[in-house]
Amino acid sequence: MKFTRSIVLVLATWSSFALAVTVPPPILSATVQCPAIGENFSKLIAKLDAIKASVREGANCSNVAMKVKSLEDLLVKDREKIEEIIVVGRQQPLTAEQTEAVKQYAEQITTKVTALYDLFSGSNKCFNDDDAETRMAGLAGFVGEASRLIGSLTGPWGTPIALGGQVIAGFLTGLDKVVKSRAGYNFSKREAWTQYVQNVCTYHSYRDQIEHLLDPQSRIAQLNGIKNILDLNIKKMSADCGDCQDVEPMNSYMAYNLGIRAWVNKEILRVERESTSFWADITGRHLLSQARYDLQQFLIEREGPRFIGYQTSLATQQLRDLMFATEGEGRSLHGQIAKANPKAVGEIRYFFSEPWEYFRTLVVKPVRFEILPQNEATEDLQYVWASYRDRSLQRFRSTEATLHVAQGFCQFFRQAGLYTPQIRAACTSGQARASATQIGGLAQELATAKVIPSATLNPLAFDPSVSTPKLPRTQLESLQLLAERLQPKP
Repeated sequence: MKFTRSIVLVLATWSSFALAVTVPPPILSATVQCPAIGENFSKLIAKLDAIKASVREGANCSNVAMKVKSLEDLLVKDREKIEEIIVVGRQQPLTAEQTEAVKQYAEQITTKVTALYDLFSGSNKCFNDDDAETRMAGLAGFVGEASRLIGSLTGPWGTPIALGGQVIAGFLTGLDKVVKSRAGYNFSKREAWTQYVQNVCTYHSYRDQIEHLLDPQSRIAQLNGIKNILDLNIKKMSADCGDCQDVEPMNSYMAYNLGIRAWVNKEILRVERESTSFWADITGRHLLSQARYDLQQFLIEREGPRFIGYQTSLATQQLRDLMFATEGEGRSLHGQIAKANPKAVGEIRYFFSEPWEYFRTLVVKPVRFEILPQNEATEDLQYVWASYRDRSLQRFRSTEATLHVAQGFCQFFRQAGLYTPQIRAACTSGQARASATQIGGLAQELATAKVIPSATLNPLAFDPSVSTPKLPRTQLESLQLLAERLQPKP
């Protein structure tokens, strides 16, 4: 009997091992993403060099210079190791050691930048150009990169990487100081435009952890919900295993359920431990809640509609400029081609032409240069037409990209639960819809004529009646979906 039981256990174990090899590791579902601006490492270092160069010499400013140097040392020294881990993390979940390295790197960057926020806001006379506000805002890229790093990688068993509560609290109050240092963003200036996008996307990256820092019981309840799903999965698989109940299961689904449950248990303990820290008392909770409220009021409720409005107005102006440019230059070009042979180009009634008729005739539709006289004049005219077409397409794609940014942020605000009445009004304005219809229609014509590969702009993106795909807002929501997918297969 013992021999038979041993054979059953061995066969079950090897059968589970085979299944573990063939079943690919599950991954977290994509969450709502902010249309962030990725700054490469060289640009970040160049920005840090500019900050270093602007710090004045003298004992009074030595602490500022030392903190900047400390951030530089961290970035340069640890960068190579982190980049190696990133390469691995794009293919598979990280090990516990790799996860801890990434977590510490992100926490240290966030902490050091927060310390610089404090120094800059109180030592603005330490800069040669007395522009502490610009220097402070320029640091957003470092925290933004750290937050994107955390959001793009997963730890063992595909679990999220959570930063310590003290780090999140420091970041929240630090970013609040940056926001309070300015009256608003001048979106027509590229630097201010970039800083707004970076600050919004960085805030969103840490927003879930900020919410749970202020309401730890909510996070614990969500973690317990995930744990219950995993417990049921494990119980069902253990019951189906029969004689294997005393053996450590090697089935992939069982292994992942056990691994994720272990992470959930540790996370519950961490949240419970941190909930008794400084921000658990009424004073600390009030300060953090006020910082979060101020940030959301400024970045989302006040500046969000202005940002969408700026993008749609800019796209409308670019579209109008393009129309006048293609018509003004196209009139002469069309006349020269038609004079050589009217059949080489579509007919246009000069005094009764539609606004986009020259664009459609000379850019969307083909021009038949092969039926023109083959001489130097025709060759020269073809070069002029090619330049006209390429410049028109470049300006059109630029206009399309401008409106695409507005569409992307409207989609983001909607899915992230930040769709305020003011943002909705900006996203569904008549100007936004009209521009989307015009640009989207022209893009579709160009794609159909195979002038461009595809039309990337959605003409209906600003229409509130059109449904959009729903994504999990947070990594914990995504982890719950993963736990549900890890239920035993019949």
